[in-house]
Amino acid sequence: NIIARNTSYDDSGWLRVSLYSFYSTGDFKLLLTGDGIQTIDTSTDNKLANLSQGEKSILQLKKGLTISQLKSDIKIKDIEKTLLVINGNENQVELLSGCTGNINVKKTIIKANTDIALGSLELSNSSAQIVGKINASRIEINDASKIAISKDCETQNMFLRNGNIEIGGDCTYTGFISMKNSEDYLKIGGNLYANGYSYSSNSGYYLTKGTMELYGDIIARDNWSERRGSSTYYYRPFDTKDDFKLLMTGDGVQTISIPTNNRIANLQQGADSIIQASNNLNITNLQSDCHMENVAKATIKNWNDYTLTN
Repeated sequence: NIIARNTSYDDSGWLRVSLYSFYSTGDFKLLLTGDGIQTIDTSTDNKLANLSQGEKSILQLKKGLTISQLKSDIKIKDIEKTLLVINGNENQVELLSGCTGNINVKKTIIKANTDIALGSLELSNSSAQIVGKINASRIEINDASKIAISKDCETQNMFLRNGNIEIGGDCTYTGFISMKNSEDYLKIGGNLYANGYSYSSNSGYYLTKGTMELYGDIIARDNWSERRGSSTYYYRPFDTKDDFKLLMTGDGVQTISIPTNNRIANLQQGADSIIQASNNLNITNLQSDCHMENVAKATIKNWNDYTLTN
């Protein structure tokens, strides 16, 4: 195990000067070859220049760790604070039980064969495969990163920045989902529970580009407002604009349950999907022929030579 503490002191004994207790640079490499759990107990400010792990070793992070270069696949049992990988060199980080902190990686493959609950998951030029469900306060993917989740996904905020997320089950958000790039793609195999907002009067729209493909229903909360000091802010749970596209590809009836004044910027429907709605629908652009049933009213601004059957 490695147990290190940051020390701060000066000549008179006052704690004023911060020193790194475990910090490596250059070609230094730490090779973990234990048989079982090996613990690294340092702060996130401490850094490993290069890390490799033997086949029988399981890494346990008591606090946090920054790795400049990952030189092999690794297995981690616990992450209590933050794991930062600056360059994973396309190696794999396998998450076992107890990973509850923050993960921020570049050029790394994340794998988990269990349900995980994280503070945050941030990927850059990386991928993640989660065989289970994920609960994370923040999910962010950058630079063509991909995440595949076999079951449900629960998050407060989700950021897609030229990335792809595929969820096998339901997706629930309580803050917002941000899709503002044409390459953003979010595929949901179950229902979308919009318990947060896609528009707020102080920050604007969050769903403006990219594609959301949905196999299930959209179930959104009502519009709401809140008072902060002398200002009132207004929120809408699924209000989209510009080039954002909703692609409904379910097999049978799909229900869209959003407030009437929330707009679908672009709607495209698969051949086997039938749309029904609990409220009136406002659609800016049709991007395919559509089949709707049990919709009181559908207001369509631009038909684009497509047809609507009911």
